[in-house]
Amino acid sequence: MAKNITFDDLGTELQNIVIGYNEDIQKAALKQTKESAKNLANTLKKTTPKGRSSQHLADSWKESTKVTTAGIEATIFSDPKKKVQWRAHFLEFGTSHSRAQPFMIPAYNQEDYEKKLQEIIKNIK
Repeated sequence: MAKNITFDDLGTELQNIVIGYNEDIQKAALKQTKESAKNLANTLKKTTPKGRSSQHLADSWKESTKVTTAGIEATIFSDPKKKVQWRAHFLEFGTSHSRAQPFMIPAYNQEDYEKKLQEIIKNIK
């Protein structure tokens, strides 16, 4: 039997539906964002050039995902404990003595973020 909703209760019921809907959207978006961040970090681990040093930038990539008041935020970073992050821009853009070996921008471009966004939207509907 259907629940009878009075006009006075309608606003509260609609608000509860919207809150539940928003939670589902946030969960789906957070899951997809975490997956994308992890994929990008893994791609960076595979594509970052390795040199003769025993400490490789490729081994230092980590990801972090958090929910903020502005939305969902994903960060890919080089582990500060490894102390190799200062090398990244030299590899990516080159120097006067070494050629550029781009790995960050190509790794980012490998992910189809527009497709991931469409998946989130499809799951919401």
